Amino acid sequence: MPTLVAAGGKSPDWFKHTARVVSEQFSGEKHTAIVPGQNHNASAKAIAPMLIDFFAPPVSATRAAA
Repeated sequence: MPTLVAAGGKSPDWFKHTARVVSEQFSGEKHTAIVPGQNHNASAKAIAPMLIDFFAPPVSATRAAA
């Protein structure tokens, strides 16, 4: 199952390290993202593009369904 783990670029280093370690614990497809300019309370505007990329189907799958 695809897994997304994210941390803010302004978060403490231990927080970003923890996000990477947590991501490594999952098998399968994983994505670890550092959200530039954000802390733990990232704004919706900052994380929306990352979430859209993660949850949107690949373009090839969209074309195949049409």
